[in-house]
Parts: sequence; C-alpha cells; structure tokens
Amino acid sequence: FNAQLLRYMARVDGRDKLVRAAAYGSDFLLWLLAQNGKDKFKLLIHQINKVKSGCGVARKMFRIGAPLKDVDAIANLKESGPEGMLRVVLHTCNGIYYTVDTVELLTIFDILPYNTAKVKEFRYRFWTVKTFILFVLTLLRLRRALAALSKARRDSQRAGDSKAAIDKHAWEVGRAQAQLVSVITDIPIALFQISDFGRSRIGAGGAGFAGLIGSLVNAREIWLQTGAGK
Repeated sequence: FNAQLLRYMARVDGRDKLVRAAAYGSDFLLWLLAQNGKDKFKLLIHQINKVKSGCGVARKMFRIGAPLKDVDAIANLKESGPEGMLRVVLHTCNGIYYTVDTVELLTIFDILPYNTAKVKEFRYRFWTVKTFILFVLTLLRLRRALAALSKARRDSQRAGDSKAAIDKHAWEVGRAQAQLVSVITDIPIALFQISDFGRSRIGAGGAGFAGLIGSLVNAREIWLQTGAGK
C-alpha cells in the first residue's frame, strides 16, 4: 500500500484531483451550511472559504506549463478524420483554458490588472467546449470498448481461449465508463460557470457536488493506473 500511495502522490494529476475534491467539496459544504442559517456557522464558513481559496490557488500552480501537454498531444496526434479534428479542437481549447488560468493566477497576485471574475468566465467558455467534445469522444471510446469486449467473448467461446483477452477488454470498458461519469459531472459545472440558467438552476451546491463526485472518480482512476486493483 505504501508503495502504491507513493506512486499516486508522485503524480501531479493525482494530487490535483485530491485538491479538486477538497475545492468542490467546500462549495457543496458551504451550500449545505447556508441551508441551515449562515449566522450559526460564521467561523466554519470563514474557514471553509479559506480552504476553497487555497485549493484554487494550489491547483493553478499545479497547472503552470500545462498547455505544453496539449501542444505535444496535437503534434503527436494519431487519429485522423472527424475524430482527429475533434481532438485538435479539444486540445486547443484545453491549452487556451490553462493559459488563461495562469493569467487569472497572476491577476489574483495583482501582477496583472484584469478582473478576476471576467477572466474566470472567459476561460470556462473554452473548458465548456472541451467538455462537450470530450463527452462525444468518450462515447466513441466506450462504443469501441464494448464492441471489442463482445468480439473477445465470441472468440473465446469458439476457440476456448483463456479469459485474459476478455479481462483486458473488460478493463477498458470500465475505464471508459468511469471517464463518461467524470465528463457528465463536468457538464453542470460548465453550465454553472457560463450561464444564468446554470447559476439559477444548478447553483454552487449542485456544481460543487458534481465536482466532488467527478474528482473522486478521477482520483480512483489514477489510483488504478498506478497499480491498484490490477
């Protein structure tokens, strides 16, 4: 377990998902406390807001230089056709999102003179486009994984082979399903950040709960990637 934990914590994205869970969990907890009267929990609300603020800055620090990964992904893209174009747009939007995220960080530090709220809404527009493209790509990934699993099962029945191939494809189906859950939880966050509909219908509590669930799902996936459960 200790070796597994060290491998997990060595990954920037692993630590980021835990901090993300704390940030969105703070939003959800603040919403819960507000339902029971803010005056009763003034000190606790103040402390949670501090945690939320600190998590936000920490995540921005983690993401400095992140656009380089998207540039590299585009440069080494293997897919072609419509799916390839979708991936180019996805990585372009993601790279712009992270670039503006650094601008927002410098604004928070008063190094740049911009309005933090406007910068945040601007970057989330790119994140929203990325989210919906990723939703489509994840559905395609899941469809391919299910088809491969079905084929492996048929081949196994005919040839009497071992279950190794089936287990491999079943693993991929599980990863695709987890990614789909994660992307679905991002949709209410996107709507909350960029639209009046989202702010009024979903609210900070709904976005916080969705973000908490999505963060925990992603953290579990990274944990599995580092060797747990294999």
